[in-house]
Amino acid sequence: MTENIVTAVPPASSGDPTCDWSQLQQDVLIKIFSQLQLPELVYSGAACKPWRLSYLAVRRLQLCSPNQSPYLIYSSSDRDSNTATLHNLSTNKMYHVSLPDPPYRNRCIIGSSHGWLVTADEQSNLHLLNPLTGAQIALPSPRTMKGVTPSFTRDGVLSGYYIHSPDTESDDRADFFEPKKTRYSLYAKAILSSDPSGGDCIVLLLHQGWMHLSFARVGDTKWTWLDMEHHACFYYYDIFYDDNASLFYGVRVSGEIHSIDLSGPSPEVKGILGVFLPDANYETRYIVRSPWGDLLQVFRQYYIPGPYVPDSDDKYQVNDNQSNIQDQDCDDQPREDDLLDEQEYKEDDDQNQEDDLLDEHDYEDDGHDHDDDLSDDEQEQEEYYLKNGKLIVYNVDLAKQEVTKIKGLHDHALFIGFNNMFMVHSHDFPNIRPNCVYISDDVSDDTCYIPFSPGELGYLSLEDASLTIMPFSDSLLHWPSPVWFRPHLT
Repeated sequence: MTENIVTAVPPASSGDPTCDWSQLQQDVLIKIFSQLQLPELVYSGAACKPWRLSYLAVRRLQLCSPNQSPYLIYSSSDRDSNTATLHNLSTNKMYHVSLPDPPYRNRCIIGSSHGWLVTADEQSNLHLLNPLTGAQIALPSPRTMKGVTPSFTRDGVLSGYYIHSPDTESDDRADFFEPKKTRYSLYAKAILSSDPSGGDCIVLLLHQGWMHLSFARVGDTKWTWLDMEHHACFYYYDIFYDDNASLFYGVRVSGEIHSIDLSGPSPEVKGILGVFLPDANYETRYIVRSPWGDLLQVFRQYYIPGPYVPDSDDKYQVNDNQSNIQDQDCDDQPREDDLLDEQEYKEDDDQNQEDDLLDEHDYEDDGHDHDDDLSDDEQEQEEYYLKNGKLIVYNVDLAKQEVTKIKGLHDHALFIGFNNMFMVHSHDFPNIRPNCVYISDDVSDDTCYIPFSPGELGYLSLEDASLTIMPFSDSLLHWPSPVWFRPHLT
C-alpha cells in the first residue's frame, strides 16, 4: 500500500515482546495522531479497530495538524493506472494510494485546493477527488456551461461539444471537440473556497479560450457564468480564495486584480488594482496572498525565443482610475489570438500592438531609474531563468497602487502550477528551501499536453537565481500533470 508506512509508535519488538500497542489508551493515541502528517494518520487509522476509533475521533474533533508538508502527487510507471503517488518534499517519503474510477492516469488535473484535486475524466466530466480518503464528488456536467453545446449521434451517444463565446448564442464561430479533447480547450484551472466535505464549498472554474469564469456550489446541478454588467469578466489568468476575507481574487491578462464575492445571492466583482502590464511577453500570471498579508503576482514565461533585454524599472505605478476598471468593455482587452501574436516577439511591432490593446491604459513608471540603484548582479536577478522559461515575482501595494519586484519571500517557499498557489515557511519543513519558487508545468494548451512528455519540476532561488531540477523517482510520469498538493482532512 505504501513504501513507507509510518506508525505512530515504535514496533513491539523493540521492547517488551508481550506489549500490545493496540491497547494504548485513546487519549494517548489521539495526542499522538494529532501530530502526524495526514498520510501517516490515515495509515495508522487502518492498523486495527482501536486505532481506527482514535483516528475517527481526531477527525471528528478537528484535531488534525494544520502544518502539513507540501507533496507532489503524480502517477508512477511502476504502479497501476488507479494508483497515485504522494511524495513528501520535506521527508522524501512516498505513499501510494489506490483511487476510485475513473483511473487516475486517465484524468486531467486542473486544480489542487484544500486537500482535494479537481480532475476531468475522458468524457470531460469534472470530479473533486480526495487522494487520502478516496472520496469523490461529481460536479455539474459541462453541458450546463455557458457557451458549450453538446452534440449527439443518431443513437443518442455523446459525440462531442461545440464551444463558442459565452456572450453570444451564435454557433457560427464554434469549435468542435470530441469528449476526450474538450477538457483541454474548456478548462484552465479550478479553485475551491473550502473543503467540499463540509458541504459549503464553491468551485470557481477558469475556462480556456476567453478565460472567463463559471462557478457552482457542491450539490448544484448546473454551472453559473460570472457575467457582470459593469465588469469585463474575461481574460483571467489565475484565481485564488482568501479564507480570511472570504473572497476569491482574480488576476487578468492586463495585470488588473479583481475581488470576487460569491457568498451572497448575487455575485459582486470589484476592481482593486488597475492595469499593470510592464512585461508584455509574459504568458501567465499567478496571484496569492502572502503569509505577511501582501498580495503577490508572479509573471511566468514558458519559452525564451531570443536574448533577454532587461527592464529599466523594478517598480511600477498602475493606473488607479477605478472607472476604467468598472466600466471598460471586454473588447478593450487583448484577445487570445492577439496574445499569441505577441509571442512572435517582433519587439517593435509588438510594442505598438500592445499600446493599441491597452487602449491608453498603460502603466506609468514612477519617474525614477531604479537600475541606477542596483548592481549588475542585482539587475540580472530581476528576472529569473527557468529550464523552459523565466519568471518575475512582484509585491502588490494596494494602498499605493504600486507593484514592486522582489527578490525574497521572508524565508518562505512559493509553489506554483495547477495547484492553488500557496506558501510555507522553510523553518517548518526540513529540505524546503527558503526564498524559492517551486515550479511544476501547467501549460494548458493541448498541443503541449502530450501524455508522458517530460516537464519541468524544480525550484528557483530568488536569492542567487539558481535553478535546481528536483530528482524525483525515475518512475514519475508526466501524465496527468504532477501537481503540488497539501493534504487536508475534516
